[in-house]
Amino acid sequence: MQNKLRLGVIGACGIGGRHAVALAGEMPGIEIGLVADSCECALESTLAPPTYRQALRNVEREGGIHPNYVHLQDKRLKEIMEMPLTPLENVTGKECDAYLLAVPDELAARFEKSLASTATVLTFNASTKMRKDVPLAVPFVSDFDEVMRLLEAQRKAGPGGGLVALPNCTVLGAAYALHGLSAEIPAERVSIYTNHSIDGGGNNGARAQNVFDNVKHVRGAREGVRSELKKVLGEELGVVCGCYRVPLLSAQHTVLSIDTKLDAYSPLPHERKIAARLNRYGQEKATNLIPQLVVASTDPDFGSPADVKFCGQIGRRHARGIKIGEIRWEPDATPSDKATLSMRLSYNNELMCGWAAVETLAALHGRGMLLK
Repeated sequence: MQNKLRLGVIGACGIGGRHAVALAGEMPGIEIGLVADSCECALESTLAPPTYRQALRNVEREGGIHPNYVHLQDKRLKEIMEMPLTPLENVTGKECDAYLLAVPDELAARFEKSLASTATVLTFNASTKMRKDVPLAVPFVSDFDEVMRLLEAQRKAGPGGGLVALPNCTVLGAAYALHGLSAEIPAERVSIYTNHSIDGGGNNGARAQNVFDNVKHVRGAREGVRSELKKVLGEELGVVCGCYRVPLLSAQHTVLSIDTKLDAYSPLPHERKIAARLNRYGQEKATNLIPQLVVASTDPDFGSPADVKFCGQIGRRHARGIKIGEIRWEPDATPSDKATLSMRLSYNNELMCGWAAVETLAALHGRGMLLK
C-alpha cells in the first residue's frame, strides 16, 4: 500500500486555504501534516499558538469570514481541527512532502524559494505560472506526463521537490468548458467576461471586503487569463477577457462566448446535444470529491448567480462542480462567417481552486512523484 502524502497548507485560515484543508481531509491518500498562517486575529488568543479550530473561531469573531464558511466541522476532520496553527515564520519545509501556498503572490514568492528546495510546492503565484520550467496543472486537461517531465527537470537542475503552478479561477472554469467541447466544436477565439468574488489578499474583516481596493488587481487578472488559458490548452487561441469583482466571498459567474471554426451557415449541433456532451464529459471526470465535474443545460435560468448561494457550505456535495446554463448559438455570425456559441458558467471559485490543488496532488502522488 502506498504511503500517505503529508500536505502542509500555508494560509490555512483564509477562504481558499480552509477549502483546501477540508477537501484534502476527504482524500484517503492525503493527510494534513501542517496548517500555517499569520493572521493577527488567528494568533491573538494565547501566548502559545492556538489550535486550528481556535484560530478559525478568532477569524470568525473578527468578521473575516461569515460563520457559514466554517465548513470544517465534519467529524472526519476532527484531528485536523485540533492541530496547532503554525506561525508562518516557523515553517521549515521539513514537516511535509508537499506544500500548498494559499497566500498573496508576494508571500508565495518568498515561500517558493524557501520550500521548493526540500519539498514539492503548489502555488497560485501569477508570476511563477508563466515560467517555462514550471508546469501549469489543471486536472483532466493538462498532460500530466508533461507535468512530471518538467518537475523532474527542475529536480535535476537543483536539489529539491520543485514547483507546480495552479490556474486562475477564471481559467479553471473556461478550460473545462472548452476542453469538454474541443473534439466537436473547436474554438478559434473566446471572449470571457466574469464577475467573481473579492480577493481578501490576507486581510480580515471589512478590509477583506473592500471591493474598490480589489480593482487594482483586475488588470493583472485579465493578462493572466489570456496567457494561462493558452498555456493550459496548448494551442494558439485568441482570448478577450474582462474580470470584475463583486462583494461576495466565494462565487464566480462567467459569460463565455466561443468563436468556433464551424461555418455559421452549415447545420450546427443542437444546443441540447451540446449540453448532453458537456454532461457526459462531467460524468467522465467525476472524482471522490465531485460527483459530476460539469452539469450543463440549455435552460436560461440554470447556472444563474443564485445557484451558487449554497456553494460556501462545502459539505453540500451537489454544490461542487461547474454549472453551465443558457447554452445557445448566437444568431449573428462573426465577420468571418464562423458560428458563435455562448454559455454561462457558475461555480464556487475558491472551492474549485482548492479542488484543483488536491486533485493535482493526488495525481502526482499516484505516480510516485511527491514522497521524500
